[in-house]
Amino acid sequence: MAERIKCVSDRPTRVTRTMCMLFLLSTFVAATVAGEKFFDPTHADFKKCGFDHVSLLCDPDEVLTKAERTRIDNELKVFEPRTSLRKRGEKKGNCSLAGITPAVYVVKDGDEEKIEAITAYMKEEWTLDKSCGNDLMIVLSANETQYHVYRNPNATHQTSLGPYDVAHYINREVDNLTAGKMGAALFNVLRKTLARATAKYPAWKRTAFPNPMRGEHVKCGLKEAGPFCDPDGIFDEEEREVILGNLAIFEEQTRHSPVAVSHNASTFCRDRGYSMGLAVMRKVEGTNFPGGTQKKLTELAHYMINTWKLDEKCGKQFIMAISIDDGFFAVTAPADSLMRMDKFTKYFEANGSLFVRAEVRLALRGIFTSAAEDAHSGALFTLFNRRRRSVTRRL
Repeated sequence: MAERIKCVSDRPTRVTRTMCMLFLLSTFVAATVAGEKFFDPTHADFKKCGFDHVSLLCDPDEVLTKAERTRIDNELKVFEPRTSLRKRGEKKGNCSLAGITPAVYVVKDGDEEKIEAITAYMKEEWTLDKSCGNDLMIVLSANETQYHVYRNPNATHQTSLGPYDVAHYINREVDNLTAGKMGAALFNVLRKTLARATAKYPAWKRTAFPNPMRGEHVKCGLKEAGPFCDPDGIFDEEEREVILGNLAIFEEQTRHSPVAVSHNASTFCRDRGYSMGLAVMRKVEGTNFPGGTQKKLTELAHYMINTWKLDEKCGKQFIMAISIDDGFFAVTAPADSLMRMDKFTKYFEANGSLFVRAEVRLALRGIFTSAAEDAHSGALFTLFNRRRRSVTRRL
């Protein structure tokens, strides 16, 4: 049953057992909201945050137990050295080697104004990484089950860890959070975030990317062959199963739609639905010239349409490739396809806010739904072969 969650955005939405987030880029400072005062445990306010020493965690409402605060405080303190590329004994100063300094503020109750003010206060007052700005800030409101994640977009980062990664891990802890198990949820989020920050992901070349239709489905995170590949583990097993189900539903929903290729209009092909392949990765191999990464992602999608072979008989197939860290998507279809590539730009734009909030699976479902509706009505196709077989844009 859907439940009403207060979403900190311009358009509050009704969601099912999930939470909302907003990436705060404002720079104003507010130390109080409606008479409430915020605290800085990195200086003299640590006792008001639940500690007898300086800390990177503030829990003024005692949402966490003392044992949970100690455990999370320890995780926060080891985060920077564990994510740093500096050698033992090497002095700080090179921002490209700096580790991530995380900070967490937990409150029992907090509306939009309060959460925004806390984040702004932390950015201005807390002593984190003032030199390099390689900070990670998380603000959680227990009763409202909402959160903010902030990552300085202008800092020199040695890791591609983004706020969407942390948001993704928080979303996975919705059961613990709604059950009041804030300590367990935060600990799990920090552990997964640390693993993500220290992981080495390849920049995928087209010839190295696994083919889930030709015996490499395990490398894609699948139990059996299917038109989906997630080699970097962006989704968990349950989420991958849901996406596979959505791809199968798309094929069913687009049966009896106009044929996507001009050379084959047999009854068999008219009755057949469209096979969509989906590849999601952290990053793709780039080049030094402008637009190189975008070009490489397009080439990768073209390679997939030729090697995954989702529908050789009718050609009712296309590939969507998404490079999360690069911030690009590419959609490609066979050379003789009548599919309108410009439609996919509109689909991605319409679901852009979901990508920003790290709700990638929901964004994909929205894209699938829009494409299926246009395919069934014929709006996804043109009467003329424009020879534009792909589109590549920023997310």
